[in-house]
Amino acid sequence: MMEENKKNESIETPVTVEETEPAGNKNRLEEQLLYLRSDFENYRRNVAKERASWGVSAQSSLLLDLLPIVDNFERALKDLSSYRAADVAESARFQGIELIYRDLLAFLLRNQVRAMEETAVFDPARHEAIARIPAPDKTSGTVVEVVEKGYLFKDTVLRYAKVVVAQ
Repeated sequence: MMEENKKNESIETPVTVEETEPAGNKNRLEEQLLYLRSDFENYRRNVAKERASWGVSAQSSLLLDLLPIVDNFERALKDLSSYRAADVAESARFQGIELIYRDLLAFLLRNQVRAMEETAVFDPARHEAIARIPAPDKTSGTVVEVVEKGYLFKDTVLRYAKVVVAQ
């Protein structure tokens, strides 16, 4: 009788293992599938973020390249303003340059680029100090002169303002 029990146990054991093995395998495969789906969703999200950052990076690079042109227009307008009243032909040129300059500024505004507001106190997050000069009438760390305007693109610094700071 004992031998029969041993035979029955040995027969039952593999059947039990075989019955539980597919269920365990199924659970393991479902878990792997869940992890793979999650990984794939994370991958898709990361790719979308990366693509968006490429677009913003390319756009900011182009806009940054336009800023020296804006600076040159401002210099030209400042220089030509003294000739404006003297000569009618120069006045027409001045108006043409001014029109192009305004169109360029409108383009920058449409693309969320705006000039930084000038501040009296030096801020390293917005300014690049290109010189320090003694200024007895000013407090140390005060902006004495803005040499080149700074610009923001979507509320991040596109170009730091180049300033002269009081010692």
